[in-house]
Amino acid sequence: MSTVGAKTGEHFAAVDGLRGIACLAVVAHHCYMHCGRYQWPVIRLGGQTTALSRVLFYGNGGVELFFVVSGFCLAYPLCSRPDAESWQRWFLKRAYRILPPYYASALLFWGMAVVLRKHPFSLFGMLSPPASAAPIRELFVCLTLLNVYFNPSYWTLVLEARWYLLFPLLTTLWRRAGTVLLLVACFLACAAGLWLSTSSPRFVLLTANVMVFLPIFGSGMVIARWTANQRTPRWLLRSGPLGLLASVLLVAFTVPSDGSTGLIPLVIPWGFVAFFALLSVLHSPRLSAVARTPVLVGVGTFSYSLYLIHEPIVHLAYAMLRQRQLTPVEQFLVYECGVLPFSVGLGYVFYRLVERPLVQGGRRVFKRAPVPAPVQPLPLEANTDR
Repeated sequence: MSTVGAKTGEHFAAVDGLRGIACLAVVAHHCYMHCGRYQWPVIRLGGQTTALSRVLFYGNGGVELFFVVSGFCLAYPLCSRPDAESWQRWFLKRAYRILPPYYASALLFWGMAVVLRKHPFSLFGMLSPPASAAPIRELFVCLTLLNVYFNPSYWTLVLEARWYLLFPLLTTLWRRAGTVLLLVACFLACAAGLWLSTSSPRFVLLTANVMVFLPIFGSGMVIARWTANQRTPRWLLRSGPLGLLASVLLVAFTVPSDGSTGLIPLVIPWGFVAFFALLSVLHSPRLSAVARTPVLVGVGTFSYSLYLIHEPIVHLAYAMLRQRQLTPVEQFLVYECGVLPFSVGLGYVFYRLVERPLVQGGRRVFKRAPVPAPVQPLPLEANTDR
């Protein structure tokens, strides 16, 4: 999961809001998976039984929202600015933006594992779990983004690091061959990735399934080009919210809520949701207003820190809270009303102490010389009238 947050001449608060929705959905999903998947309130329809709380399971789709936003935020500056920067400078900016907060979080959790192994603590009668060994080798592999240790959520960052390596190639193909061939290439790579991932574990380790999720990333690039050039197809502008609703129903009917989700349900149904969600918050006045809610925009601002911090906290809470023998109702309330806001608060603290100072420093380091201002796109409200 990446938080590139590209800020060009026009900053889309709705994109930050969508990022906030995605991050909160993922945290709620992780809390739900640890609270026993409490079923409430129970709804019976046509002999079938379901529960409204199962909606929280589908919060894992926030990952696909992050992927499409990543494609948008990386591609939009290239579409809206005439002064292209060198790829060397681009890679340096990406590394400075992504790696230092990631390294800080990895070192934090490695240090926690070392300390808890030797010095367990007690809180309200609950003992901290015995920590496993945390060798330097695992820390080194984690810092090189070759594999995941200390935090399961890192898998999306390992994947996106490989996207960064592919991005110049995708951009060159896009500029020379056009949007259609870019998407065709992404879908062919996805099909090849799905086939190879089922037959070669080593392929999965080396690629982190980057090929599988390329269509979602590529669709974000396409939306960026449409938005920057104000050439979004009119039929998509009109049918965006309807397409979002249809894709959400597709997820509800095709993706099981028992945790047995494979790669194909993640790529196809959630890919449609991510595509139409981004398109809708950019061009639908009502949905854009929801996404621009100050709380959602605020969470979107520090969503990268929240992503880096939250899951080990949820795991630690699970290891301690299960000692209290809570009822299913108590577990659900403690996780969704206690652990979730606590994790959000810690993410904000990490943002203020680590990520924000680094972002501000990066802006000074990579400050560009003034360039002639490009022609600005019309405001989104005007674009929706087309």
